[in-house]
Order: sequence, then C-alpha cells, then structure tokens
Amino acid sequence: MGLSQWGAKGMAEAGYGHREILGHYFPGTFLSDLLLGGLPGPALALR
Repeated sequence: MGLSQWGAKGMAEAGYGHREILGHYFPGTFLSDLLLGGLPGPALALR
C-alpha cells in the first residue's frame, strides 16, 4: 500500500491537485497547514 509515483504523476497531468491525489491514495486522511514559531504561512522546516 502507498502512493504510486507514476499514478500520482498521471493524476497531476490529468489536472488533479495535490489534495485530490493524496486523498485518492490515503482515503480518510486530511491535510492541514503547520505553523511553527509564528511564521506566516505553512512552514516546511523542522526544529
């Protein structure tokens, strides 16, 4: 189980967004923004 990189690429090329693609491979999950240390917008760094 998991995400097929080729399948995800095909979905992206067909116009699906990242939330739709991840929802397809991981049903019942959701994405949320993570804010660290009061930074504006989503943070991608780990402390």
